[in-house]
Amino acid sequence: MKVSDVKIKDKYACGIEIALNNAAFIIITAPKGYVACGYWNMAAAEKFGDAACIVRGVKNLDDALAAKIIATTPAARRLGIKTSMVCRKALEKLF
Repeated sequence: MKVSDVKIKDKYACGIEIALNNAAFIIITAPKGYVACGYWNMAAAEKFGDAACIVRGVKNLDDALAAKIIATTPAARRLGIKTSMVCRKALEKLF
């Protein structure tokens, strides 16, 4: 497991990479929510009212930051996050 500070403008999010057998689990957390890879269960995120976003096809934190958001919860949409937004831009809205 690798935990890293992820600089978003002048603030820092927490990036976590967990190597699994066939892929990596990636999540980047900020004060108001998070962006995760496709392993994440969006139904659970919605149930708990999380501001959550999903990116796919990522192997590490750098890939995730450059990827486009493919799914959002209602709480994330209320913060102005939209699908097709680049992850780094979405994270700015999660501070």
